Amino acid sequence: MVRSMPNRIVTLTLSPSIDLSTSTPIVRPEHKLRCTPGQLDPGGGGLNVSRVAHELGADTFAVFPSGGATGRLLEECLSAADIPFTGILAGHDTRICFNAGESESGREFRFVLPGAPLTPEEVEACILEVEEELETGDVLVASGSLPPGSPTDLYAQIVRRARAKGARVVVDTSQPALGPALDEPLLLVKPSRRELGELLGRAITDTDELAAVCRELHQSRQVEVLVVSMGKDGALMTSSEGQWMALPPAVEARSAVGAGDSFVAAMTLALMRGDSHCEALEWATAAGAAALITQGTGLCRREDVERLRPLARCVPIRS
Repeated sequence: MVRSMPNRIVTLTLSPSIDLSTSTPIVRPEHKLRCTPGQLDPGGGGLNVSRVAHELGADTFAVFPSGGATGRLLEECLSAADIPFTGILAGHDTRICFNAGESESGREFRFVLPGAPLTPEEVEACILEVEEELETGDVLVASGSLPPGSPTDLYAQIVRRARAKGARVVVDTSQPALGPALDEPLLLVKPSRRELGELLGRAITDTDELAAVCRELHQSRQVEVLVVSMGKDGALMTSSEGQWMALPPAVEARSAVGAGDSFVAAMTLALMRGDSHCEALEWATAAGAAALITQGTGLCRREDVERLRPLARCVPIRS
């Protein structure tokens, strides 16, 4: 999928985690649940993007705050995966999130703890490290929730500083950080349909309405590519090249963990190498589907992405 590129993807994850995944036959309250051996993976939006970008053969570099014994464990996991990174020392322990699959039903239970708070000095240290790593032509992916107590325009501030280094920026987050970030020039933004509804203050269930809303939003903002993910229904993309609906390949879903981050990573890579927006959407859709068929927090595999790519369809929407 990926040919050699002079530039790389730098990711910023201000709310990283250690993701622990396991499974048990059935989840019952008040019972001792016997589980399979646990799997530990780096977690958080930007770190997931770096993991997928690395899997797909791209150059990537991850920046994140790292606190306590769990922060050290997170760094060990990234080192074992050969992902270049800098962990900025933080005063609070890195969180642990828990994913449990119920093998008898196929259901999945995801327990997401809040991110650790960061001091202004810790946030600034993370941003300075990002600025140090960025070069002209790189792409910064700022992804995930903001730490508790952060200013809502923090991602917007980061976008401005990254662009001053000659980088393009992808933002993948939700309210309240999404609104201010959309006021800045972005290469790609990927809210879910629910997150877009939260931004607009109303639910959007009709596809025609969603398409119209996205056209209006794209015309009023400086976003090169706007993608709204729609779960099993695919994704709707709006850009200067047109508007498309992505129809994902049919797969047997095992875990939804990291599907959106896999989508973002694959699409960012395709845009960086100059693919058309429609081609980039198809690669992203294949990566999202590939993440669904892996257990727990495993994310997508390159061979699955390449196998599913011909099955991902991109249908133009006529306004």
